Amino acid sequence: MAAESLHVTTFAAELGSLIVESEISEADIVFVPTLGGPEALAISIYSGTKAAVAVQWHLLFRRDVALRPSLGALRDRIARWRIQSMMILAAQGFNAGVRYLYTDTEELSQRYDSLGVGRFETLPIPLDERLRLKRSRCADSPLVVSYVGDMREEKGIHHLPRIIRTLRREGIDPSKVLFRIQSNLPNGRVKASALKIRATLKNMAVDGVEMVGGPLTSAEYHELLKSSDVILIPYSETSYEARSSGIFAEARAAGIPTIHPVNTWMEKNSVTAGYKGFTDMINVIKSTIKSYAEHEKNSMSAAGHWQRRHSAQELINAMRRNEEK
Repeated sequence: MAAESLHVTTFAAELGSLIVESEISEADIVFVPTLGGPEALAISIYSGTKAAVAVQWHLLFRRDVALRPSLGALRDRIARWRIQSMMILAAQGFNAGVRYLYTDTEELSQRYDSLGVGRFETLPIPLDERLRLKRSRCADSPLVVSYVGDMREEKGIHHLPRIIRTLRREGIDPSKVLFRIQSNLPNGRVKASALKIRATLKNMAVDGVEMVGGPLTSAEYHELLKSSDVILIPYSETSYEARSSGIFAEARAAGIPTIHPVNTWMEKNSVTAGYKGFTDMINVIKSTIKSYAEHEKNSMSAAGHWQRRHSAQELINAMRRNEEK
């Protein structure tokens, strides 16, 4: 709790300095993406200072919150109580300016609405307009199946070695499929299991596995995406039931077929099949490889609508409409 309190006070102080240095005025949109309870509380604290500028705060929450968890789900109940308590304090203490609350999926908006701390609207996901459609696949080269993003357990990295070994045993050899894995570890404390998985994957290079370091620049990241034929998303179904996935959203914009879990936001916004469990994931991968031309065509034809729906301009338009109400 002491560390969290320090984070709140530090964030509030740094926020005040940033507003002064950037000469932000009441006419400006201040968009704060991907924040949680502590950051919301820090903004509230800043709003109560004498030097506070009465700006239009547009606050986006992308982290999951349990939807009225059962009595047995103690960890979920504690996590929900913590963010609910901070959000209530933030709402009660907010002074100078106006707050607009958002998430980026309808499912997540419903979960935050249930906290009783205000109404949450759903914003488009502002995709990088520099991202273009994937390159057409060369028929003579292996299909590139990519895992993109840092190596976190909730993103299913523990499945990767087993996926590759299983497919190789079932006849999907390196001449047919190349697995390209982004191998950078997340910031902060890294579990020994993640290090072990990365080492295992590095030792599989002779089995048609290509490791890509990181973090990547925007240009490097776009190159990794556009040179991929399939994006493999072995994420935890529970963790991504209501949350968005930036990787999925960008793959959709680039017209790249994805392999993702069912019962998630991804499945509801996909033009390709989802999977339920490991065995089904293997079957979906094999099916995608077998009928790749069809999957690629469907994904690329749907990309334009997705790009228009999730653009930076649509995001700005949505925020401006709120200010005009």
